[in-house]
Amino acid sequence: MADALIVQRSVLETIPGLKQLVMLVSIALAIAAGIWLVFWSQGPSYSVLFGNLEGREAGQVMDQLNAAGIPFKLDDKSGAILVPEDKVRSARVQLASQGLPQSSGMESIDGQSAFGTSQFMESARYQHALETELGRTISQVQGVSSARVHLALPKQSVFVRDRKKPSASVMLQLFGGRHLEPGQVQAIVHVVASSVPELEANEVTVVDQNGTLLSSPEDEEQFALTAKQFEYQNEIERAYSQRVEDMLIPIVGAGRVRARVTADVDFTMTERTSEDYNPRTTAVRSEQTALEQRRPGETAQSQSATRNFEVDRAITHTRAPVGILRKLSVAVILDDLQKTDASGTTTTTPLAQADIDRFTNLVKQAIGFDEQRGDKVNVMNASFKVDAPSTANEEATPFYRQPWFKEAGKQIVGVVLVLLLGFLIVRPVMRSLMTVSVRPAPGGSIGELAGDRVTIGGAAAGASIEQQVAAARNLVGQDPKRAAAVVKDWVAADS
Repeated sequence: MADALIVQRSVLETIPGLKQLVMLVSIALAIAAGIWLVFWSQGPSYSVLFGNLEGREAGQVMDQLNAAGIPFKLDDKSGAILVPEDKVRSARVQLASQGLPQSSGMESIDGQSAFGTSQFMESARYQHALETELGRTISQVQGVSSARVHLALPKQSVFVRDRKKPSASVMLQLFGGRHLEPGQVQAIVHVVASSVPELEANEVTVVDQNGTLLSSPEDEEQFALTAKQFEYQNEIERAYSQRVEDMLIPIVGAGRVRARVTADVDFTMTERTSEDYNPRTTAVRSEQTALEQRRPGETAQSQSATRNFEVDRAITHTRAPVGILRKLSVAVILDDLQKTDASGTTTTTPLAQADIDRFTNLVKQAIGFDEQRGDKVNVMNASFKVDAPSTANEEATPFYRQPWFKEAGKQIVGVVLVLLLGFLIVRPVMRSLMTVSVRPAPGGSIGELAGDRVTIGGAAAGASIEQQVAAARNLVGQDPKRAAAVVKDWVAADS
């Protein structure tokens, strides 16, 4: 039995050298990947500041970023300049104050020699510069964050019937929670149409970042006319409402009166032409007299006269004015009266009917009440309810778009990947390398050393420690030299 005991302290001793090297390299790579993930999760997120810049422009931009202390990266593949996501807006403002970049607009064609440049390249470069300049101009409109303009400029033919009209499309990036008024959209359309020769306003299409069509080329003139009429009516209503509030606020106090006016405006366009004749007033227009005489002895002479009279005529052409106010309807709500006594206690009391009648007369005087026109005025008293001011910011950026959310997500992803790397790669490899076992020699008995349990000389796996110790003593007594050699091997392996 003594000759049958051969002990293996580690599985590493039985693995070939090349396989050991591969396992150690795998562990090193896994550790390096974990370290990289940690640094990646702690580092800031970079976004594109500018792309497709020329070498000179890119160098100027990077010099300005260095001077401003803004970290940046240069993408070797696309040539784009990247800065931390929370620094994008401030970096663009800083560069814009220095007039950079300059190669994206009309400045890109300044100082460039036309020698060796084809006509197609010149036209393409000019069109791109014009599109960029229009985008810059449109970005100045209130509520517009950025704008891109695409021009379709077909090559004109010498034949009139074969000519095609140019067209344009405008893509708007609006600020969060903002929207454009119809007048602003029409202004953008006319800015683009006025900047391109032979481009008509109905050939310009404007959309926003949500894909909403803001301008419709169809029935544009009718829409513009309707919009003007609606704006004119609203302006009349706002003016009358302001009159009423300016009259009542000094009496009842600020914030204690609400006035709304509805104006009935007639936008009918009427033209009339009339022609009147007055037979009593006449004037001689022309007169013709003929006298015929004969010689003596012949028939007596004859005389005739013709007169043309002109009758008095009047032609009248009348055009009725557009936007005639036909009727006003006014609704006014007044809050309860507030009274403060000597002790500082404030009490509210409803308005008396006499006060309401007095305020009604004031409102009629303010709007120029005309009973024959059909004007109506209604003044009533009600207790105002003051709502608590809302602290919510309607235009706040959603939390999942906040920089802190992205940074926290990066850190969580990094921690999860490091843990998966440790449990799925490093831990199994280290466990296999640290395994200790005992195998039997050929023709001998089985001996195992697994953890703290030792089975020697064919002892049962469920034997007690006393039985195993007795078996070891018996083995040492039978072959002391072999037992000493085994102990020596163990000590050498542990050292």
